[in-house]
Amino acid sequence: HLNGIKVWNEYKKLLHDSKMNYSEKQVKLSNIRSKMNYFIYEIKKNFDLPYNDKIGELYYIENGEKYFENGKLDKERLNNEVGMFIEL
Repeated sequence: HLNGIKVWNEYKKLLHDSKMNYSEKQVKLSNIRSKMNYFIYEIKKNFDLPYNDKIGELYYIENGEKYFENGKLDKERLNNEVGMFIEL
């Protein structure tokens, strides 16, 4: 069972590791990104959803599972929390 915060922190640590050899770092980043894919969901428009951390275009939302039901994005819950201006 993957833990989202552990995966996120491992990703951040790798990104900031300036001493690791380039090819080793790329392999490790590739491995961690494959784990991150279980937690990444793309939304078409930018919006003000509360987030806990950000790296580039990736946002870490603690307890983000509250926006999902049965493994699918609960658009109604997301719209109710963020606003109807979001295009999903």
